[in-house]
Amino acid sequence: MEKPENRPWEVLSSEYLAREPWFTVRRERLRLPDGRIVPSYYVFEYPAWVNVIAVTRDGHFVMIDQYRHGLGETDYEITAGVVEPTDASLLAAAQRELMEETGYGGYASAMPGGVQRRANLEMLVEKAVEFEATSYRGLFNFIRYIEQLQKYEVDFGEVNIYGESADTVRIMSIHKSKGLEFPVVFLSGMGKSFNQMDSRAALVLHSRMGIGADAIDPEHRVRQATLPRQIIRQSMKLENLAEELRVLYVAMTRPKEKLIMTGMASKLESRVKQCAAHAGRQEELLSYQTLSSASGYLDWILPAFSRNRCFDGLYEQFGLAGNVDNPLYAEKIPVTIRLVSPAGLVEGEVLHQMERAVNEQKIMEIPKQPPREAALKELVEERFAYQYPYEKEKQIPVKVTVSQLKKAGMEESEIGKELFAQEELVPIVPGFLKKDHVAALTGSDRGTAYHRLLECLDYRRAYSITELMAQTEELIAEGKMTKEAAECIYFKSILAFAKSPVGMRMRNAFLNETLKREQPFVMSVPASEADPSYPEDETILVQGIIDAWFPEGDEIVLVDYKTDRVKEAGELKKRYEKQLAYYQQALERTTGKKVKEKIIYSLALDEELVL
Repeated sequence: MEKPENRPWEVLSSEYLAREPWFTVRRERLRLPDGRIVPSYYVFEYPAWVNVIAVTRDGHFVMIDQYRHGLGETDYEITAGVVEPTDASLLAAAQRELMEETGYGGYASAMPGGVQRRANLEMLVEKAVEFEATSYRGLFNFIRYIEQLQKYEVDFGEVNIYGESADTVRIMSIHKSKGLEFPVVFLSGMGKSFNQMDSRAALVLHSRMGIGADAIDPEHRVRQATLPRQIIRQSMKLENLAEELRVLYVAMTRPKEKLIMTGMASKLESRVKQCAAHAGRQEELLSYQTLSSASGYLDWILPAFSRNRCFDGLYEQFGLAGNVDNPLYAEKIPVTIRLVSPAGLVEGEVLHQMERAVNEQKIMEIPKQPPREAALKELVEERFAYQYPYEKEKQIPVKVTVSQLKKAGMEESEIGKELFAQEELVPIVPGFLKKDHVAALTGSDRGTAYHRLLECLDYRRAYSITELMAQTEELIAEGKMTKEAAECIYFKSILAFAKSPVGMRMRNAFLNETLKREQPFVMSVPASEADPSYPEDETILVQGIIDAWFPEGDEIVLVDYKTDRVKEAGELKKRYEKQLAYYQQALERTTGKKVKEKIIYSLALDEELVL
């Protein structure tokens, strides 16, 4: 059937009789196509509207009872409502109206943890809206999607109802805290023993060394550990301890201002006596024996502080004394060690509650009348009006990173961008959501992979793709790089760097054993550099890691690699000039030599920039 011819009516005049949010009507004078005049024609205007037909799991329709004043009756209706300007789509409006008019949203909000429950429901709505935007839209496919999530035990977790700046206490594992910083950090459970169950198994397995088993003599019923098993077991133990050291480093570098470490210590007297035996050791680093024999974090923490006067309190508890002749004894470090017993904790809390109750009683007994003496009134007002004069100094952090100082002078972020984009296929349930899938690497992870390869690069074997790939395989085998990280490296960029002028200069330094790579540093700078409002006479600690540097003559050349995806090298100068200035300052302080060149090498542009 063909569409009929359009014969519009001519509007001669139009006026609004009412323009309310829920009632808008206009009256128009019209001329019909046959010439007749309609003096009054009324048009009602309605906002965008949605009707929702909701079906339960067992096939029932969801209806609501609603009173209609115009009819004077309460009847059952389907859920419906006006589309709000804040609704992302018609589907989002329909889901919002369903939660509001059925009362389920309010019911969830009234339950314990209602704010969290309501946020979780809203997240479900958002996931449904996102799914509807894909090519798998529709109720059937969404139900199938949910079933697939259940099959793979995918849990999106609860919605975070608190922002990053919320004044809250966050409880998380050390691994979850990577990349985050907090004003105050409590590192608890330091007395817990390390998990060494894998090295104590009857059959030990190692990725490089193979299998280690006990020798069994069935005739004499004797079991004896073999040499391969003992070697593998010791190697696994040392690898686990090395990983625990790295975890401890992550934990101790999370706070900005204060770190509080707590732990239960058994046989404390014996431990303190062992520390006293090493109090005369003058080397700053702990011995290999101390590091390799540790069973928990306290086995590292206590010996590390035992040679300083901050440990005197523990020594006095057991009638011991530190070695005052040790140069490390008098070194000033902002560390306080306290020994607290369970009985002391309970006693202190009881006394605190009793004192509080007594004070409350005293306050209630005070006559409710203004002070009679003017001097007393003036004193009270003065006391309550007092303001701490050094409030600003309380905000000064103890330590900042070079990145934080760099950002104080510019808006650009230091986070490395993805060097080479990769196409991703998105199934109904993306692979990264499946339990057995390794999460995709971020741009920051890719930058870390490039830095790891350049840190370990053997310049004698760096002038072909084959040699670079062989080096990468060696790093994977040694556990210095993951296979996933290696796969994101574009070896042509590494090859171009090795053949560049700065790469050849670094090769010469490497052959002369003067090339320094991934050098950490800590130095003090005026606090005003972090924030001009801070006093100039205050200082803060700045930490960072220098990618590479090498001497040429009596001067130093500083090199920094960047994986940022930029159009020209000049953008890198704007972003990182301040950062390299701090690197230069740190090098000149520690070496006593002048930095003659600061070089930024862009792995995205295969180009070096001399500052």
